[in-house]
Amino acid sequence: MINFETNIFPLFHPQSVDDLKDPCPVFDGKLWHVFGSSGTVNSETWKILHATAHAIHGPWTEHEAIVLPISGSGVAAPGVIHDSGVFHMFIQTEFMKSGGVASMPYPMTAFIGSC
Repeated sequence: MINFETNIFPLFHPQSVDDLKDPCPVFDGKLWHVFGSSGTVNSETWKILHATAHAIHGPWTEHEAIVLPISGSGVAAPGVIHDSGVFHMFIQTEFMKSGGVASMPYPMTAFIGSC
């Protein structure tokens, strides 16, 4: 259950940032991964969060934010699939602005090392 008063997300609540939105849990056959938009709703500043766990209910280990070679004022809302040992990420570049795109999938091998 979501407790809106405490802003605690039931699957995973990051320790390094104020807010997590757009969570995308993915299982690679060994570990659960959660990707999402992490930052703060106060300034709408977002990074791409990555965390891993052996079970979907945690405990979760946060990793460094993923930095992608794309630009935009709303790079967030990752969608991730795992196929044949490779993670692929779709991501938006703008939020509530014209001209934004949902970028093609990025193979994540350069961004996700051995976890």
